[in-house]
Amino acid sequence: MPTQLKAKVNFDENYVTLVIASNITFRSLVDRADAKLARFTNRSIGNKTVRLRYRDEDGDFVTIDSDEAVQLAFMEWREQHRDMLAKGQVGEIQLFCQAVEN
Repeated sequence: MPTQLKAKVNFDENYVTLVIASNITFRSLVDRADAKLARFTNRSIGNKTVRLRYRDEDGDFVTIDSDEAVQLAFMEWREQHRDMLAKGQVGEIQLFCQAVEN
């Protein structure tokens, strides 16, 4: 298992890329993603105006809202990309920020 991976965080028509530790906490992931998102939106995960999600193996969006959910997202991603990782390639997990409508 790689100690770091690239995360592509998609929001609307934009995206940001982060290099993150595979054992990153939810709070740290939120802080890092929000800092990059602030370049083009005033919405953030921290103020709960967007939700951080990943797409599971069935194509469904799953909300990431805790340390356990972060690790579950990474675990599912590793399972889906086992062959690529076995070849020593650097992986990129796709994360999605979806606006919360009031």
